[in-house]
Amino acid sequence: MGLRPDLNGRGLGSSFLQAVLEFARAGEKPARFTLSVAAFNQRAIRVYERAGFAVTWRYRHFSAGQTWDFLEMTRVEP
Repeated sequence: MGLRPDLNGRGLGSSFLQAVLEFARAGEKPARFTLSVAAFNQRAIRVYERAGFAVTWRYRHFSAGQTWDFLEMTRVEP
């Protein structure tokens, strides 16, 4: 998931994330949500943490000729 770059920094992240989670819940009743985010993407990480996600794993991924640090984040549903 991701916002169009021209919409970044406008405070839309939390409502966008909530809409994505509601859409996912409509088809299933998951016990948890898990996502991956580039470790350098601090704005997204803050949005996810405010929504109850926590880092569960750190790993490196090779893509486009470079190795990137990523975080896996999980949120347990109530």
